[in-house]
Amino acid sequence: MNRVKNTLTAMPDRRLTHGQAFSPSDRRRHARKPCDLPADVDDYESTRSCRVLNIGTGGAFIAARAEKEQIGQELIVTIPFEKQENFLVIKARVAWRNASGIGVMFVKG
Repeated sequence: MNRVKNTLTAMPDRRLTHGQAFSPSDRRRHARKPCDLPADVDDYESTRSCRVLNIGTGGAFIAARAEKEQIGQELIVTIPFEKQENFLVIKARVAWRNASGIGVMFVKG
């Protein structure tokens, strides 16, 4: 029991105060880099243009009104390369959403 108590007191205090919310970055496994890239988001019913405002190996933040995207929903994100005629096409899943946009995590396969 004593070892458990010492371990718990050695952990940093990550409790939230009243009214404070977790930031999505608190749960990220991979760092994100700020960017401003055009992208198309396809929800298998329609495609719309938007902007990717940060991106990393695990996911991205897409600035778009989250009107119909649901948490857990699968999307296809297409990002064109500016100086080439190629596109980066990524399967993603909605991890969270707010009034500013959606956070997606990239899905393998």
